[in-house]
Amino acid sequence: MYVKELRSILKQYDEEKAKKLVVEIYKSIPKKVREEKNIDLLIEDVDKFLVDKKNPIKTIGVEKAKKIIKDANNFTVSASMGFYASPNKYVSKKVRMAWRNEVKRHIKNLNLILPTSTYGDEATVVLAEIYDLLNIAKYETIFSTNDVFNAIKMDRDYIFDLIVSRVFYKEVTDEKVAFVTDVCFAYSVRNIKVKYFLTDIIKSKIKTQDEVAVVLDGLAMLQKDDEKILNEQLSKKSSKSTLEVDYLIGKKKDVAELQIYFYAKAGEIDKATKVYMKYFGTSSKYVYILLNMYKQLDLKKEWLATYKSIKNKSKIYEYIDEENKFPRYVVIDAKTIDDRIKKGDYPYLNGVTPKI
Repeated sequence: MYVKELRSILKQYDEEKAKKLVVEIYKSIPKKVREEKNIDLLIEDVDKFLVDKKNPIKTIGVEKAKKIIKDANNFTVSASMGFYASPNKYVSKKVRMAWRNEVKRHIKNLNLILPTSTYGDEATVVLAEIYDLLNIAKYETIFSTNDVFNAIKMDRDYIFDLIVSRVFYKEVTDEKVAFVTDVCFAYSVRNIKVKYFLTDIIKSKIKTQDEVAVVLDGLAMLQKDDEKILNEQLSKKSSKSTLEVDYLIGKKKDVAELQIYFYAKAGEIDKATKVYMKYFGTSSKYVYILLNMYKQLDLKKEWLATYKSIKNKSKIYEYIDEENKFPRYVVIDAKTIDDRIKKGDYPYLNGVTPKI
């Protein structure tokens, strides 16, 4: 039967008959073929399926997917044990010297496994493990250089974006939010500026207010889980537990910054302020969190109110009034702020929103 004939026949079908037809056709397609042809996506979102069809991505079968994951797992284990850093009997010199190509090959192959397929989630987890390994390599000798992202000609942001896109491919859930946030604030990611770039990627994927609500649930769940781990580590007395405690305290503040952003995005400024006070209090060095949040959300009134609470006089006021836009940057004198805190002259961070 030609497509033209099929369309002609379908015109005669009512809605109920069409539904039965689709169900029976779906049942007749072998599971392996459904995964290879991404039939589930066709049914769930035909428009997206057609867009993807115009820009085809090479797909692979179940057996090949299992082999790709196994190979990538073996690579991460070998690399983490130092087998790509120095001569050994497990990884040949030829393979060891070609570690850059190995990394790129595994990233490319893992991304060929569709997120919605049988092994999609597993492929995403392994991809995240490789990403974590590359971050660790900046501080530990895992490969022949510490500048790994430059060496493989791939940006850290690009790989993290791949991971987040795969995780949120079908839907945003609280478990998925907790997962990508864990990856974002992993122990191996220690640069503050890098964390900001990574959180921007997470923020860019959240489009609706329903998704914002789910994100807040996921972040709250992560905070609760980390609090439990933190309490367990605090009960121990070892140098290892001390490092873990320091990391968890820092991570909880990182997660709190995301909570503040999304509470504000949901219009719940009071809850955003409450989280700020819980994790940052009146410490002057964290004022930038509020200013950045308001700037990102285009809340000029709130930004100006917070800024006025730390600087009585400034040309910034006139600039915002006249230009109706935020300044590119501001310089905050921490010592001046600390002096004002001691005098009790810091209304916003004492829980009272200043009036303009």
